[in-house]
Amino acid sequence: MELSEFNIHCEPHGPIKAQCLLDFINDLQHTPEEDQWTLYVDGSCNPKGTGADIVIEGPNHILIEKSLHFAFKTSNNQAKYEAILTGLSLAHEVGVRTLICKIDSKLTVSHLNDEFQIKDATLLQYYNLVRNVIQSGFEQVCIQHIPRGEMFEH
Repeated sequence: MELSEFNIHCEPHGPIKAQCLLDFINDLQHTPEEDQWTLYVDGSCNPKGTGADIVIEGPNHILIEKSLHFAFKTSNNQAKYEAILTGLSLAHEVGVRTLICKIDSKLTVSHLNDEFQIKDATLLQYYNLVRNVIQSGFEQVCIQHIPRGEMFEH
């Protein structure tokens, strides 16, 4: 009512769509050297359930955080792969082309860097899914091990 004397009217706007976030992030990207993104993923399971924490850190202090709860049973290693797949998908949606993926599981990192042989059939399927996502959606992905205590200290 107080604004009516100045002939100012407030109009409600509809919901902000996810495309606005993508446009905002794309506007902040200026040069190729600033195009370095880092993905931190941690998936785990316990008697209470299975979940994942995903953090994507980009240029100009962009930080995207996501926590997930999976409604299906997995092993701890399968949860790591689920977290990686979800993180890669989120990074691809944001338009990331070059990515450093930091994981606290030495076994998973060794699998994805082709240092260890995968003996479990389910983990082999996850490995192939991750490889396909990386090859089809990114220019370059570097997978690194990070100690668990340093996982989200960035």
